[in-house]
Amino acid sequence: MTLNFTIFIQAFNFFIVCLLLKHLLFKPAVKYLQQEQFAKEKLEENITSQQTIVDETFEYKKEAWKKYQIEFKKDCPDITTKLFEFEEKKEIESIKISKSEAEKLSDHIQKTLVKRIEYVH
Repeated sequence: MTLNFTIFIQAFNFFIVCLLLKHLLFKPAVKYLQQEQFAKEKLEENITSQQTIVDETFEYKKEAWKKYQIEFKKDCPDITTKLFEFEEKKEIESIKISKSEAEKLSDHIQKTLVKRIEYVH
């Protein structure tokens, strides 16, 4: 087997092409992929931090809502006792009327209710 000069030229050309590809193609591609990976990781960190903020805010609002409900129940008047108190006062302040006036009032109330019921239908 004889070695001639063309094999050395081809080997030299191969190393030159390898160096050119490394510097012109592989390094920029790897750099771009690393930047994309870094951007992706940063975005994921941002998403997780925002999610924790949202979760904390949700829990805070939930606790505040519970407190507001408790305070509302404390400050809200009991309607049923107010109605009973009002009815008791009415009974105490009742007016005495004659039987004929009570019948007239009863008839008037009955006619008014019948008119309202007819109006609804």
